[in-house]
Amino acid sequence: MPITLSGSGTVTGISVGGLPDGVVDADTIANTVSTGKIIQVVEATYASAVTIQAGTGNTGLAGSITPTKANSKILVIANQSGQYRVNSDPGCSINISLQRSIASGSYSNIIYEMYLGGAFPNNRRSNRMTTLTKLDSPSYSVGQAINYRVQAGTYTSNYGLQYNAQNNGANNPSFIQMMEIAA
Repeated sequence: MPITLSGSGTVTGISVGGLPDGVVDADTIANTVSTGKIIQVVEATYASAVTIQAGTGNTGLAGSITPTKANSKILVIANQSGQYRVNSDPGCSINISLQRSIASGSYSNIIYEMYLGGAFPNNRRSNRMTTLTKLDSPSYSVGQAINYRVQAGTYTSNYGLQYNAQNNGANNPSFIQMMEIAA
């Protein structure tokens, strides 16, 4: 039976198994992922207590994803559990950031938030789940790992402020999800 292509784009004359071997292969199917589709999802959890006082430090929450396609975007959702603790000096500020490193390079902020704590009373404890969300457009080569981590910091004139990440350990874990989105 002849194969016919009509003016409307309809193809007739092809039966099941009618295409020659090798016409459609795994690469052809894999390369047809459409824009905006989720290609892969990676999640990491961190549940050990970390105290950050008098400066900025890593909360322990980190994750890595290796894109499988060129030019993908990475949707990062970090849920950082922690306790802001004011021991003295209510004139303070707290910052939290999401950072990225490509192929083991240096980390840089892709989100940075600062909270001013001028109204905090002494000896105050505030437990929070801080969510940092970013649709990231990193510049990478296929096969390079992209690492994300969360940092938190404090500043006060007499260092009476601290941030306790995962302050109750396994009872207050933090999570990070990274999704590769097709370009």
